[in-house]
Amino acid sequence: MSAERMPTSSTPEAIETYAPDRSGRRWATRFARAAAAVALAVLATWWLDRWSWLSLGARYVPMAPGTALLVLTLSAAVLLRARKPTAAASLAAAALLASTVILGAALLDIPLDIEAWLSGTDARVSDVPVGRVSLYTAALLLLLALGLTWKHVRPGRAKEEVVIALTVMGACFVILQGYVLGGPLFYGTGTIPVAAMTALALFFLGLAFLLLVGTAYWPLRLIFPPAGDSGLGSRWTFRATTLLISAVVVSSGYLWHRGEQRRAEERARTTLEAVADLKADQLSEWYAGHLSTARALRSIPVSLGSAGLWLANLRLG
Repeated sequence: MSAERMPTSSTPEAIETYAPDRSGRRWATRFARAAAAVALAVLATWWLDRWSWLSLGARYVPMAPGTALLVLTLSAAVLLRARKPTAAASLAAAALLASTVILGAALLDIPLDIEAWLSGTDARVSDVPVGRVSLYTAALLLLLALGLTWKHVRPGRAKEEVVIALTVMGACFVILQGYVLGGPLFYGTGTIPVAAMTALALFFLGLAFLLLVGTAYWPLRLIFPPAGDSGLGSRWTFRATTLLISAVVVSSGYLWHRGEQRRAEERARTTLEAVADLKADQLSEWYAGHLSTARALRSIPVSLGSAGLWLANLRLG
């Protein structure tokens, strides 16, 4: 066991001073690098003007380049937190400021010129502009940046950091569930949805941040239990685990139902469009036939007198 572990008694003091072991820090580094890799891949698609490659389909929005830059900044803050805490705090503070500005602009519906400059396109997907940071993405980025600066604002209060990390991870998990089950959230509402790659990168960052806080907390305590502890001995831990499993089941059912409803609506829309096109073709053919008949009758050289005589004979006959 690493010498960095503090005593693992159940007292709040022992838990609050718990430090991440080498295994937790190593996994935190891996997940932070994975988030950075996702952001770099997205930036490459924007640079190549192929931003739809990583959007999981033409119907879904891609990660905005501004989001990718903020993910890179927070990934660097996570990677530097153990070795250079001052530099990590500075990067997290910069990300906190930027995400606050983006969130305020989204709430007030104020367009940011820098987002248009970074994306370089006026394209729209699902009736929303691409390349703009979502309101919900800005809120999640703000939470992560706040969590990474929390240690310097209120040292020794690790439980708040755990709550922030779990909140971000839970939100991203539900968003990813929506994409997997075919019922992604926030589409069709008029607001910019959270992209799938954004949710994946922020989930990695939230998990890396949680590992940095310490493995003595739930739910990592279930994976890295202290010596002599099964990880499920606490009644609170059992209840929290039960609630987590229940939330996963309920959210999966809801998103599956949402996906089925959306697919049914798309099938009905496709059928109605096909019927409407067929009726329009039939009407146009009917109109064209009658128009050609009228033109043919008009071209016959018949005088008014002969026409009157023909009609009189028609009545007499």
